[in-house]
Amino acid sequence: MRSAIIGRRSTLFVAIIMLLSIQFAGIPLASEEEKSFADPFAAICDTALTPGGVCDGFNPSTDLTPTSKEWIEGDYTFDMISTSQIGLSMEWAMYEFDDEKVGGLDALFGNDTIPDGVDIFNENGLPADYLRNFFGVDMPGQSMTVDEMILNQTESAVSDMLNSGFGDIASLNVDYLERGSRGTSDHCSNNPDHDGFGEDNELDPSDPNYVPGAYADDPYNPPICISISAVIDLSTSKFQLADSAELDLERSYQGLLTMGSEISTPFTLFAMVGHQNTFEIEPPSYATINGVTGQGGSTPSRSDGQYSYNVGRWTIDNRDASNTDSTLERNVTLTIGRRTTSTIPVVIDTENDTAVDISVVLDMSNEDAASLDVSIQLNYIDSDTMAEWGINMVDNSSGASIPWVTSDGIRMAEANGLVAMDNFTDNFPVDAIAEGISAIVGEGKVTMDSPSWRNISGVGGLGFHHIAGATCGEADPPSDDHDRYCITGQNAMSDAYPVLLESSSNTFQFSLLDMAKSYIDLNETGFDLEVITNSDLQTILNAGLSIETDMGDGFVSDMIPDNLPPTKVEVKLILPDWVSTPDGTGEVSFSKSSAVLGITGTNPYDWRNPIKDGDETVCAANQQTCASFEVELDISTFALHEWTQKAEMEFSGGATFKLYRLGLPQDARDMLSTQDATLDMPVVPADLVRLMIDIGSRMDEPYNTTVPLMDDELYLVFTRQGIKNFAAELGNTLTDTIHQAGRDMKSETGQDVDFSQIEIVTSVSNLEPPSSTSVGDSKPIEISIEIKSTLLTVAWEGGQDISLTTTSIDAPLMPFFNTFADLLRGNTLRNAAGSDGSGYVVTDPETGEAFEIELEGADFGDDMRDIMPAVPLILGLPAGLSFGTFESANGGSSTTEVDGRQQVSYKMPKAGETDTLSITFVIGWAFLLQEAWGYGAVSLLGIGLLWRRRKRKRSLKLDKLENEFTNKNKTRISERQFAAMGGWGDDAASGAPPAPGSGFGGNAGGDDFFGDASWNS
Repeated sequence: MRSAIIGRRSTLFVAIIMLLSIQFAGIPLASEEEKSFADPFAAICDTALTPGGVCDGFNPSTDLTPTSKEWIEGDYTFDMISTSQIGLSMEWAMYEFDDEKVGGLDALFGNDTIPDGVDIFNENGLPADYLRNFFGVDMPGQSMTVDEMILNQTESAVSDMLNSGFGDIASLNVDYLERGSRGTSDHCSNNPDHDGFGEDNELDPSDPNYVPGAYADDPYNPPICISISAVIDLSTSKFQLADSAELDLERSYQGLLTMGSEISTPFTLFAMVGHQNTFEIEPPSYATINGVTGQGGSTPSRSDGQYSYNVGRWTIDNRDASNTDSTLERNVTLTIGRRTTSTIPVVIDTENDTAVDISVVLDMSNEDAASLDVSIQLNYIDSDTMAEWGINMVDNSSGASIPWVTSDGIRMAEANGLVAMDNFTDNFPVDAIAEGISAIVGEGKVTMDSPSWRNISGVGGLGFHHIAGATCGEADPPSDDHDRYCITGQNAMSDAYPVLLESSSNTFQFSLLDMAKSYIDLNETGFDLEVITNSDLQTILNAGLSIETDMGDGFVSDMIPDNLPPTKVEVKLILPDWVSTPDGTGEVSFSKSSAVLGITGTNPYDWRNPIKDGDETVCAANQQTCASFEVELDISTFALHEWTQKAEMEFSGGATFKLYRLGLPQDARDMLSTQDATLDMPVVPADLVRLMIDIGSRMDEPYNTTVPLMDDELYLVFTRQGIKNFAAELGNTLTDTIHQAGRDMKSETGQDVDFSQIEIVTSVSNLEPPSSTSVGDSKPIEISIEIKSTLLTVAWEGGQDISLTTTSIDAPLMPFFNTFADLLRGNTLRNAAGSDGSGYVVTDPETGEAFEIELEGADFGDDMRDIMPAVPLILGLPAGLSFGTFESANGGSSTTEVDGRQQVSYKMPKAGETDTLSITFVIGWAFLLQEAWGYGAVSLLGIGLLWRRRKRKRSLKLDKLENEFTNKNKTRISERQFAAMGGWGDDAASGAPPAPGSGFGGNAGGDDFFGDASWNS
């Protein structure tokens, strides 16, 4: 299988170690026939028979393997040049040779010529000095010497071993090793002439080989050394990867290590009896040995001239073993990793570094065909995810540790055919994303396609190709698909250029209202979101409402699939075109740390405009609240009836409140918010009020409340009809309250009080909802109070008592009428009156100037202070009555004449404000003549009757008539009085007619009809 690449490669080196050790430990120096030496070898060190010369005396105390027949110290070095070549270097130092391997002593000396004492070698091997003496001696029946035979057999054994199991031998060299100098510890020699103590002493001191005291009498030193070096070309077929034509073994192996992987390979090292072996493994130029296990193991440091690295090293000593013991074995482990050079191995914090970046786009631009698009960036996946998805980059039994696979690693796996890419697409949990969003969309509404690969130029993708010197530090990357991953330098095997996946859902129905219903709970307010339509929401947003709601931690985190390494999710919401956002993009992005949805209208209402009523400015552009409240009072007629001692006034009136827009104070704006959402609206236009009333009309259980009024409570339902019913009931309640007040006054005072004909009508208009989603404040909501035409009668029934009866009256106007009645009584008017060309002018009796009246604005309470505007009062006076002076210190007064009657306009001060009115009142001559006409007609009739009687009884009759009038409390006028009033007769006074209430006789006498003249006290 392809995934076996690393395991098989590592075990290859171990196998070489084992086989070489076995082969060299048992190299057949000659066949049985070859081991029979000729008789001339009568004695090993007989210089007359052998060319070896002198041998050191046999001294068992210098044998470091006294219990075995062999003493060999070997150094094995394996240089992992690349995945295609391995270098082998081996050195053997033979101190003692097992003669059994050449047929024993019989083969060397012959059965009849074995010297005395040589039988000691039955328990011990031949020392190096003794074996060297045979070098150069021809092998009987062969065309090679003993030393040549040893090298030939060694080369043949190594060659057979390598060719049969590991590949083609690129080079092989076997030779004796001469190293060191005489007397040094590392001296190796195959020269029998200078290897003995005696030979050393026989040299002339002038001989270059002379080294005083170079050797003690030690036949085991110097050893015979053999050096073996080989370079092996490895075939990929040995790794069972021949079926992967795309495989680039070297780049894959280097890429794995650079990606942060480690290859841990267990194997067995050994030393045969009498052997001490040192094994050293040299890693490739891009690798280092991160660790070893096993007794005698170490990781000594080396340097390549620029960077340090470690090698693996073990020493196994079996020199104390006896001939009957077995081979010593050690189980060890080698762990190889990436060497830190200009290329740094990848390091990832799998607890914090983002592995997967998911972008979810919920497109609601068409709410009837919403869709979900998921874009996935795979930066890396960790080992747990690999195991869960069934992804194996290497043979798991090899002990390879791959903590993560980066995006470059995924491209490497695909380019080399190491992993089927379906393992990624089939296992990525896009369904978990769909399930996460189902919490707001609805269960079962969303299904996702299987992810597919995609590429984005300059960003990444499965087909991304590195650019040398730009995206990758490789100077000359391959031009085929293997440039999709980078193995050296900048961005080597990193996650800088992620692989990309994408998936789309089916289309489904999902609206912004559906989302609002999921995340905004208005149950406590009694507001039913189910009746709201998209058009309603659009209108509300265009009215200036901004909504900000925290979707909560779960909105994003629920979309993160379980069992993924650190994952970042961003959810983008594309809103319908009738909704906007504070930044104007119409899109909202959510993350795990921020899931706040903010929406506004696309055509938001701007309250900063003036409100006009014709040419008159009702409110300035900087007034958040705009309302008008106008009060009209029309006194159409006013008459004095001296005959019946009554004054009558016919009037009508009304008040109209118009609401254009309402600025919300901060506490009211705070109340808009709930624990789920923050709603804000600085100004409420009239169109929005109408819409909210219309929405209330659609609710099964619309909001309702009771409003305390007088001693009653009125029921108010916030629907169009409910508000109209409330207004009608308000008028009825006010009417009933006034009627009851009249009855109470009559009961408490005994006066003739009758308010039973008063009727107050209240109404609300302009409640129809706006016809479009654009809202404004040009059309106000109107609340009207109408007082039907009313005749007020003020009568004097003796003394100071006053009788009030009405055909219709309004209780709020009672103080005005009472005050006016007081002016008509006694000498008050007479004392305050002067005259000019237009009539009698009423002024302040104390100063003779205009009355100064201080007015304070009506306080409607804190809740209404910002709403109630300055109230204009329009007062229409009857013909003949007018204000001579009507001036406001604030400039809020004016007078005009309409159809021959004076009309006064006055803007009353607001709450907290004051104003001073300066007024004088004029009773016109026409009004006085009109009132006097009835009295004159009666007087003329009396004169006609008196002429028919005796002239001498005229005075008596007149006096009698006056007495009768007086007795009956009825107002009569005498001829004398009439003449005086008209300005003729003996009692006529010069100047204007007398003021009402002064008695037509003035101060000079006459009748006091009201009983309050100063002369009649």
